[in-house]
Amino acid sequence: MTKFEIEECIKKYGIWNPKDGRIGIKGKTTPKDIELIKSNKAEILQYFADRERESAEESTKRQAKIDTIKGLQEIKNAIAEWNNYYYIRDKAFESECGRMPNKPETSIDELKKMYPRAAAYIKADSYSNSTNYKKAVAGKKAIERIVEGEDYEIVIKNMESEWSAHCEGHIWD
Repeated sequence: MTKFEIEECIKKYGIWNPKDGRIGIKGKTTPKDIELIKSNKAEILQYFADRERESAEESTKRQAKIDTIKGLQEIKNAIAEWNNYYYIRDKAFESECGRMPNKPETSIDELKKMYPRAAAYIKADSYSNSTNYKKAVAGKKAIERIVEGEDYEIVIKNMESEWSAHCEGHIWD
């Protein structure tokens, strides 16, 4: 079978890969269909293995691009440090223990000024985690554009204007 025929077979019969050497079938099949699938089992399993390998390679390449964003990890660490501080401080208030933690010395705003591309990535990431579908989509598009090396200022302006346009269009909903 060709790659196209395998893809069509997978779609037609709802074939899935339980990753244990078997093939799962969700769709309706006849004995003739089962025989066709059985005779091409090795090719179908190889197709799934190739797709998984390609996906892993793409994920590794994408992560390598993200890792090249200068200052991103520093900003994430500072955010985590401040979040931990606020958590411990709130617990101290609740327990009335009187022992307050020391404030972190790192300034997230200063780090964002030092690393504006990383700050843009963080902002786009926060949009992408929104519960609003349109806002999340705008954020995901912005992340991809920043990772691909586009001008982060333009990307963020586009993301914000896309979200603003959506909000203005649904102001009376």
